[in-house]
Amino acid sequence: MEPRITARRCTLSSTERSAIADKVAKLSQYYDGITDINIVIERESAALQSFNAEVLVNVFRQQLAGRASESTYEAAIDECVDRLRRQLLKYKSRLRKTS
Repeated sequence: MEPRITARRCTLSSTERSAIADKVAKLSQYYDGITDINIVIERESAALQSFNAEVLVNVFRQQLAGRASESTYEAAIDECVDRLRRQLLKYKSRLRKTS
C-alpha cells in the first residue's frame, strides 16, 4: 500500500516524500487491515512558517483522521502518526470485543 501525499502551498522533494511514507507505514504494525492512506501537508503562509498535516487512514467500514499544526512538517506528521496510533489501538480493541 503506497500512501498518497499531497502538498499544498509548498513543495516536497522525493526524499521528503519517502521519509513521510516511511513514518506513516509504521502504522501497519498496530493494525494490518489498513486499506488506504492519504496525507495532506499544507503550509499556512510564507510569513508564519507553520505547517498543517492531515493523515486519513481507511480501515474496514471506517475512516480515522489525525490532524496537527506544527512549525515543521516533520513534527506535524509525527503528531498525526501518534494520534492515529492511539485511534488504531482503540479501534482494534473494539473489534476484539465484538467478535
